[in-house]
Amino acid sequence: DLLLATVTKANQAYADNDLDTYLSNYMDDATILYQDGSIQSGLEYKESFLSLNWDVVSLNVITPDHVTLAPDGNSAIIQYPLMRVVYQDADGTRIPVDYAETDVWWLIDGVWKVSHIHYNEIPE
Repeated sequence: DLLLATVTKANQAYADNDLDTYLSNYMDDATILYQDGSIQSGLEYKESFLSLNWDVVSLNVITPDHVTLAPDGNSAIIQYPLMRVVYQDADGTRIPVDYAETDVWWLIDGVWKVSHIHYNEIPE
């Protein structure tokens, strides 16, 4: 279906370091909530993400397996109980990060877009 194809394409773009494609899925007025309580708008998230000098080396999930579609079919919750990403900084240092993520997607004019994300880092 369109939702799963869109989410899978976004995750693959992230894994491939195609940040323009990945970030194009975010609404500018989306809310990004971090475990410390800080919040960014979708636009702020895009700008801060692009300013990082990191590459994604590996990502453990491309196709999500926890998808809940609203009865009207216009919104969905996607949960990643364990997202494992390894980043590499400009010096070549690898940085593993484990976190749980919950995304809310909305179908707007026939296009699925991220409206909300909540991140919780999982300590080693």
